[in-house]
Formats: sequence, structure tokens, C-alpha cells
Amino acid sequence: MIEAIAAFEGRAAKVQGPARSGKTEALVRRCARLLEEGVAPSSILVTVASGFAAQAFKRRLRQALGEERGRAAESVAVLTALEACMSVLDAPEARAFTGRTPRLLNGAEYLFFLEDMKALGC
Repeated sequence: MIEAIAAFEGRAAKVQGPARSGKTEALVRRCARLLEEGVAPSSILVTVASGFAAQAFKRRLRQALGEERGRAAESVAVLTALEACMSVLDAPEARAFTGRTPRLLNGAEYLFFLEDMKALGC
């Protein structure tokens, strides 16, 4: 399965599974393959569960690429889902379109938002 994910030709791939099932290895191999094919590192986005996972992913990607190409790993966007959303919403185009500056919800707003979503059936 790891090789199938690494060789995937599509634009987006979602890899999920239990702990220690090879998800990170598959994504590291996929990123390394894309970089070796000449894809710009800044055009690759990997979302992970935590900041710790992001650091571990970048370390493994640097190791997979070797010393000479390891610097490319630093330009790959490895973000948590929240960081990815914030970066999209904070883009100048998004600010201009919405007329808003994104921010994180405080605790009360977050709970209100969750209750709202439950009431809407989301």
C-alpha cells in the first residue's frame, strides 16, 4: 500500500489508518517522488495531526531526500489542519474577498459555534 500511495498520480491524496500503519512513510515517499520529478516544494501541502508530527515529517523527508536535496524539505508546507485553514483565510485574496481578518475563536465562541452546528445537523 505504501508504494501505491507513493506512486499516486492524482493532485490530492488522503491517507488514513491506525497508528504505525505506514501513513507517514507513504506520504514521505510521495513527497520525495514529487520533488525528484521537479515539482516545486512550495506547491506541496501536507496536513498532519500536530506540530510534533509536522517536525517529525520534515525530519523524515530530509532523510529521504539526502543531504544534497534535503533543503527542499524546508519549503514543503507541513501544517496542522488549523494552520492550513488559517493560512488560506489569511491570504490577501481571501481577506479582500471576505473583508475580514481571520482569528481563532475564543472558548465561548467555539462552544457556541459547535452548538450551532449541532442544531443545523452538521
